[in-house]
Amino acid sequence: MSLRILVLLDGTPQAEGALRYAEVLVRTAGGHLKVFRASVGGGPTDYLERALDSIATRLRETGVPTEWSVVEGEAVPAILDAARSWQPHFIAMTTSRSSGLDRWLNDGVADAIVRSAEVPVLVVPPDAAHPSARKPPTQIMVPLDGSALAEAALGPATELARSLPADVILLRVIEEDTMRGHFHPREAEHYIQTMRDQVGAAVPQRQVNAQVASGSPTVAIARAANELAAGLIAMSTRGRGGLTRAVLGSTATATLEQSIVPLLLVGPAAMTASLSRRGEIGLTSLQGRTDSGPVPALLAAAVADTVEEQGGQSFPASDPPSWTGSTI
Repeated sequence: MSLRILVLLDGTPQAEGALRYAEVLVRTAGGHLKVFRASVGGGPTDYLERALDSIATRLRETGVPTEWSVVEGEAVPAILDAARSWQPHFIAMTTSRSSGLDRWLNDGVADAIVRSAEVPVLVVPPDAAHPSARKPPTQIMVPLDGSALAEAALGPATELARSLPADVILLRVIEEDTMRGHFHPREAEHYIQTMRDQVGAAVPQRQVNAQVASGSPTVAIARAANELAAGLIAMSTRGRGGLTRAVLGSTATATLEQSIVPLLLVGPAAMTASLSRRGEIGLTSLQGRTDSGPVPALLAAAVADTVEEQGGQSFPASDPPSWTGSTI
């Protein structure tokens, strides 16, 4: 896959981190960048246009096809319109912990983009000095909870793994409260091994590592990312009313707050758009056959079910898993 990445800039040094990371990905996998900025307030845009033109020119001169755009208007509608018209694989942006990440995510631009963008959003942490921000990931970790909603992150993750290339880490976390109930660890082991077989068939040239961990999902994800040298974490989120209603409870928000590696977030609009594309072209299973399969109904129900909470618990392992392949 030749990557198309829409990079959101806002004039802050933190936003440059998203640009650097997107540049690294495109240099590695091939593709095209578009640097974008919304001009709010209706003032002159000459300065912004010169700045983005300078960035695009520099990148083109070093071998990265790049275009730019400055659009007047409110940030969120302008960004979403740009994504719909340019059709990137990902939108890249950065975070700013200094402003209070949880408040910023729930009330600001990033939260609205994650919820409403029809493509996954690549969120780069502000620590540009960390090695993960300056090199492509060699390991992509996907936390799974046994649900179709969590498995929606496998499509973008495996496509990116093919393109870079990168290995894949599948992580199944069993929360301690669930372990004391009816859920059995062997079910998680069966589930994650089944998923490893399916993902391994989708990316036969890459290594797929399956892990089961227990405890707090956020702690387990951070620990596994560090111990297994994950360079990127791919997660799904419902995104209703903010990332605190993530597929793993508040795990997406907490992971963003603590992560020193980029996150690839697949929001509800991206899931819906993926289902629409699958409906047009059919689902290609890992055995190479094409059928409608159980994924659209299961995932559509999961996307629609944004009212009921799951009580912060891991879901029972599905058997068979609902994910049958990867499309982007």
